[in-house]
Amino acid sequence: MATIQEVAKAHPTTIWKKHRNGAGVDHASFKAYFNGAEEAVAILLTAVGQVEPITIDQLREIRDAFHPPQVLMRLTASETKALRKLAAR
Repeated sequence: MATIQEVAKAHPTTIWKKHRNGAGVDHASFKAYFNGAEEAVAILLTAVGQVEPITIDQLREIRDAFHPPQVLMRLTASETKALRKLAAR
């Protein structure tokens, strides 16, 4: 689980120069992924922690008809509290 600290948008070269130390990917893979792109997005995380696996059924107890997001989703305060409780098990 993590909290989004910042979402940075810029040319891929700028994103790599600013965030390469925390990118979690090598330069060749980064360049291949953003090949031809004019804009890249870096999602900077804080308070990153490892948690136990949480099943889809458990997530659906918190949010009806939950479907995994393709990128990210915003949680309500009560959803965050419920997820933290599940993750602490």
